[in-house]
Amino acid sequence: MKKRFLGWKHSIQGKLLAYFTVLFLLVISSMIAFYRISINNIHETATESVKNTIRQVNIDTDRILTNALEQAEQVARDAEIQMTLRAPLPETEQELYKQRVRYNYILYDRNRLLEDINGIFVIGDNGAIYRSTRYGLRENAFRGRDWYKKVMKTGEVLWRPPHLGSDIVNNLDVSTISVVVPIKDRASTKSLGVVVAEIRTEQLKQMEESGLVFEGTTYILDGNNEIIYTSSDESLKETEAISKAVAESAIVSDSWTKDIKINGGKYLVSVAELSDSGWKIMGLISYEEMYTKAEVLRNSIFIVIGAFVLISIIFAVIGANQISKPIREIRTTMKKVEKGDFAVHVDYTGKDEVGELARSFNHMVHKINQLIEQEQENQKKLRQAEFKALQSQINPHFLYNTLDSITWMARMNRLEKLEEMITALTNFLRIGLSRGRNEITLKEELKHVENYVVIQKIRYSRLLNYEVDVPEELKNYYVIKMILQPLVENALYHGIKEKGEPGVIRVTIRAAEEKLIISVSDNGMGMTPEKLQKIESMIEQGIDFDPNAYGVINVQKRIQTNYGEEYGLHFESEYNVGTRVYVTLPKKGDGEFAENYHS
Repeated sequence: MKKRFLGWKHSIQGKLLAYFTVLFLLVISSMIAFYRISINNIHETATESVKNTIRQVNIDTDRILTNALEQAEQVARDAEIQMTLRAPLPETEQELYKQRVRYNYILYDRNRLLEDINGIFVIGDNGAIYRSTRYGLRENAFRGRDWYKKVMKTGEVLWRPPHLGSDIVNNLDVSTISVVVPIKDRASTKSLGVVVAEIRTEQLKQMEESGLVFEGTTYILDGNNEIIYTSSDESLKETEAISKAVAESAIVSDSWTKDIKINGGKYLVSVAELSDSGWKIMGLISYEEMYTKAEVLRNSIFIVIGAFVLISIIFAVIGANQISKPIREIRTTMKKVEKGDFAVHVDYTGKDEVGELARSFNHMVHKINQLIEQEQENQKKLRQAEFKALQSQINPHFLYNTLDSITWMARMNRLEKLEEMITALTNFLRIGLSRGRNEITLKEELKHVENYVVIQKIRYSRLLNYEVDVPEELKNYYVIKMILQPLVENALYHGIKEKGEPGVIRVTIRAAEEKLIISVSDNGMGMTPEKLQKIESMIEQGIDFDPNAYGVINVQKRIQTNYGEEYGLHFESEYNVGTRVYVTLPKKGDGEFAENYHS
């Protein structure tokens, strides 16, 4: 019994239950501590949080308005803009267009990184109008508007309260605040026009929503404590009552926070004067709403935590068992794999991490099993390919024709050609056998082909021409033997001989990074697209030798068996023009072949 308990204690299921238990105790303890602390501090904390939040909203609002004013003043002081506004407008449409595009872009470049500013506009007394936005002008008679006349007359900055739409362009019908700054000639102090910077009040609402901890309302008051902007949808009557209460409770200072009564309700209000506009920012929240929401939040937290603990206790054992059961199954299956049984499978299809682990384990076992079968198949193919290569080392048909030619030359007393043919045949057989080696140097492989060509040129001297283009530094690389001679033979019999005209077989070898690219080409009969596609398909599928494949399937199999599927043959051919075979091989020095492909 004790041993069983210790085993359960160290199991995943036991550990999970222990973790759940500790978690429940921590949650319950935290809940009790939180409840006791919150009862004592909730009112004080909530009040202080609202004060700090309203202060931050005031700072952010002041920043937005001040930024707009500073940008407008910088444009108004710009020497180049002042010089342009001193002069009359260009006489030609082309010059006027160029000027407008230039200053529109200057304003756009200034405005594009300022998210708070909806647009910057320059209205010159000389008739010039420049804008940072691409919206069309609302009108051209801005100089007759009251706000324009007032700024031009007084030479002072004017803040326009929120109003629907832009004063300058056909923008979306959104509420905007405008600051109008006079452009004073730095030389004569004469007013040359105005700069208008517009701010969407939507920016203020977004800032307020992201800043307030509890749900309250933000207002903007003008110099007479009249509300000119509110973030809520209050009625005019409610707004007037708030303005009256604020005016009666106002303290003569830049900012103040106090409790006020509005229509019998108690409110916390915080007021701060904005630095440049003469306006005030005010935050207002009712105590009833503040405390009610805090208490609701507290009670909701306790209810959720209590429900969580109760439900968690019920499902803890079930969850621990569901998690540990498939893990135990995986452990059992792993032990079978350790004993060499790869025909196993974990029957768990869950979508969680354990399911992923089970699927990965099944995939791994499947891949191992595939690799074992593939290795067995590769060994079988390798033995077959080596056997076929050994059989093809002495081609009976080629040997018969060669001996027949030797007999014919002996009868004709052509002793020099007879000696040349016997020597070439001897060298051909010697390199082909190569003391049982499977790989030889490119130099030996090319010599093997050369001996073959010498013999065939005696028989087909009128038809056959042979050329080789191989850099010396490539001839010492190792390749499996007898991969070029079948391709040259294929080019002779099915290319040049079929065409019946003198032709050229050319062997070219080049290096490309870590590969050797061998080209065997002829200008013989070539192949139709249908025949070329058939041969490419046979090579890709590894179909056993077919007479129509011109004896190259065996070469393809030997290359891929020894080097891998990324290497092999590729055909290009055009009927009555010729054929080119590309052979891709790895660059291997002496001994690398055996080390990498037979270890």
